[in-house]
Amino acid sequence: MRWLLAVPLFLGGAFGLLAQDRVYLLNGDTLTGTIGTVRPNKVYLQALEAGRRRSKVVPVQDIRAYQRAGHTLVEVNGNSAFTGIDAPDRSLGGKGWRLGLSGGHCRRTARSPDDVLPELAEHFKGLRPGWYMRATSIYMTSPKFGIGLLADRSWYRHRTEDITLTDPSGNTLSGPWDERIGIDLIGPAVVLSTDPANGGPHFSVLLSAGATRYANDAIIFDGPVSLEGWSVGFASEVQVLLPVGRRSALTVNGGFSGGVVNTFDHSGAEGSRTQVLPGGSGEGLGRITVGVGLLLMP
Repeated sequence: MRWLLAVPLFLGGAFGLLAQDRVYLLNGDTLTGTIGTVRPNKVYLQALEAGRRRSKVVPVQDIRAYQRAGHTLVEVNGNSAFTGIDAPDRSLGGKGWRLGLSGGHCRRTARSPDDVLPELAEHFKGLRPGWYMRATSIYMTSPKFGIGLLADRSWYRHRTEDITLTDPSGNTLSGPWDERIGIDLIGPAVVLSTDPANGGPHFSVLLSAGATRYANDAIIFDGPVSLEGWSVGFASEVQVLLPVGRRSALTVNGGFSGGVVNTFDHSGAEGSRTQVLPGGSGEGLGRITVGVGLLLMP
């Protein structure tokens, strides 16, 4: 799991060094780094000092002009039209669309159908960690709030070569248990964010609720089983944003998603499968997610 944290931190630092915005002071000095938000009375700058990135607040009265990498020079003093609101909205600190894509590990925290055999309790606890991918499209109405859509998919595989159980009728059942589980979520989402005015790392919280689909294609004892169900689920996530220039950021994400779905068996399976885990049981969809991602503001 450490590489999930190390990679974005390393890349964030490496790419951050490439951004060479400039602030030209009235005393003739030039400051370089990454310009964050520009206010009517101050400019936020993240600069390297002694090998470390530090945030600075530069008063507008000390600035002659500033220039973001790849953009035209903005005159400050001597420009009567300068109000501080000409800082580009198309940045992580302004209004506009944020497009995100993330992925990583996830682990289910619940799998407890009401009518499952007691012998399966330990079996279900042993579900291996799976993977997830998440895409978001959020419109930020301000630096601190946004609304949009989320689409999420988690998938797992749990395989046991041989498991022996006793069904409610007293029969001993033995054979393979091989499950392929997928959980989908799509719905509206909101984002609450700290103000990235200083151009440095900041935090955001993502909340979503919508339609959830559960699908389980399995081989259990005597044949194939196909479970499916729809319900309402939710997702929550805390993101640490590491800006890479003005319009992109690497993210480190951790969250929890959940819901309960009533499944039905449409495989036509009979016998031992329906006695062990009857179709129509409630599936707990709780899962913890940890991953990394990329956020763009086109």
